[in-house]
Amino acid sequence: MPEISPSSRGRELGERLRILRNKAGLTSEVVAKQISVSESKISRLENGLRSPRVMDVENLLFLYGVDDETERARILDLAKDLTANGWRSQLKASWLSKEEQFLVGYENDATGFRCFADLIVPPLLQTGAYARALLTDSVTVPLDKIEQEVAGVLARQAILSRAQPPTLSVVLTELVLRTVVKSPADMAAQLYHLVNSTVDAPVELRVLPTVAGAHAGIDGRFTIMDFAGVGSVVHMSYGTSHGFTCDAGPLAMYERMHARLVEKSLDPDASIDFISKLASGFNRGR
Repeated sequence: MPEISPSSRGRELGERLRILRNKAGLTSEVVAKQISVSESKISRLENGLRSPRVMDVENLLFLYGVDDETERARILDLAKDLTANGWRSQLKASWLSKEEQFLVGYENDATGFRCFADLIVPPLLQTGAYARALLTDSVTVPLDKIEQEVAGVLARQAILSRAQPPTLSVVLTELVLRTVVKSPADMAAQLYHLVNSTVDAPVELRVLPTVAGAHAGIDGRFTIMDFAGVGSVVHMSYGTSHGFTCDAGPLAMYERMHARLVEKSLDPDASIDFISKLASGFNRGR
């Protein structure tokens, strides 16, 4: 089976299997020999990097002596869910780089996002026109692939329309809001879209004004993705490069950075007013 992007369900399954293996006092090498698979397969499964076969998971539960029916059912449900409903059923993997595949997997399972945007509107809140303009001016996307990429951006936003959508807390610099992408009219539409996004979804926007001076996010944008049942992941992006970390030290640092940025920003009501006034100004300047 192919490797997959490390979703929270995959990480949760892997973590549970690792704990059970350690409780049983078995090494991954011994386990691999017992169920006739490679040791690397056990490692990838425990790290959430391999789509599991339900039969393999059943064999592992038998080997680890798991006889509690509730625990068995929970673990097997995770395995079945990953096999049947992975992110590949929602977006075409051929559209995405390996790092983007990771990002989509995380986004699909996140229960909350804490974002800092220093230069552009986060993809989860972009209009099609805004995304298209960014991609058109980019030298990294071939012209014949732009509409495909725009479709991918908009498809990712479907998570905000769920019956129980994830929370989205975004700090945007004033520069993001004042940078005209494509035209004043299109920028006004993007800003109104930001305002409207807070009406029917758990989206909170905060504006970091230029007068705030130096700030904790001065080195670039980032997103902290929170999950149910497993630790948070930080996503950092610089142009076409993506980085991820779930290590405790860096995670705590980014959480402090986000908290500092929130402290320096306008409150949600004042931010919505700020964005609305800018949008009106762009409309008048058409």
